[in-house]
Amino acid sequence: MFPIEYKMLNSDYKILFQCSKCGKQHRNKRAIDDEVTKLPELIKTYHHFFQ
Repeated sequence: MFPIEYKMLNSDYKILFQCSKCGKQHRNKRAIDDEVTKLPELIKTYHHFFQ
C-alpha cells in the first residue's frame, strides 16, 4: 500500500492508500507522528515508482 492523496475530512487529515498489487484503496486517519508537510513529496515519489 502506498499513499495516493490526502485531504481534510471532519477536521482531521485522511490519507488514501492504494494496494500496488490489486489496486484496492483504503483511507486511514493521520497518525500523531505523521508529518503532513512531507505528504505531497512522498505521494509524488510513490506515484513515480508504482504508476
